[in-house]
Amino acid sequence: MKLEIPARMDQLTIPQYRKVMALQEIKDDQTKAERLVSYLANITVSDVRRMTQKSFDKVGQTIAEMAPLEKAYPLEVFYKHDGVDYGFIPNLEQLTVGEMADIEYMCTDTTANLEKLMSVFYRPIKERHGMFYSVKDYEGVNDKPFLEMEIRQALGALNFFFRLGLASLRSTSNYFKEETGAV
Repeated sequence: MKLEIPARMDQLTIPQYRKVMALQEIKDDQTKAERLVSYLANITVSDVRRMTQKSFDKVGQTIAEMAPLEKAYPLEVFYKHDGVDYGFIPNLEQLTVGEMADIEYMCTDTTANLEKLMSVFYRPIKERHGMFYSVKDYEGVNDKPFLEMEIRQALGALNFFFRLGLASLRSTSNYFKEETGAV
């Protein structure tokens, strides 16, 4: 059996990433290693347990050589899944109350809700002219298209959104300091 394992951690899909992160809770090293191989190679633990030790060690070496996640990823504006082009929300000033409520709720556990968050951030493109585009209106969470999104793109979108939020908070804080005369 030939296994395909990502060369870099940032190539994991969102569900693979979530499973790998959950492995930190497992104390038994053998169980952790078996599940890691299972998750990264997309095979069952039973299949892993039937591997020869030599094959298992070789896969383990491949995993050990995977490039780790970077500290930050840039925003990738476009995403394509099953022939549908998606675009990051082009105008964050026009977020609806529903979008904000869903984002705030899902941010209580970003790891568990990552593909749901991506379904708020990225929508099917209605019209596109080069880098200019419009997206469909928000109709609620549809996370299925984002189950195959690579973690680097999801982390880039989160990074962009959180940095924007921090910049907004700083701006608001500075405004209130100016209004109240505080320094």
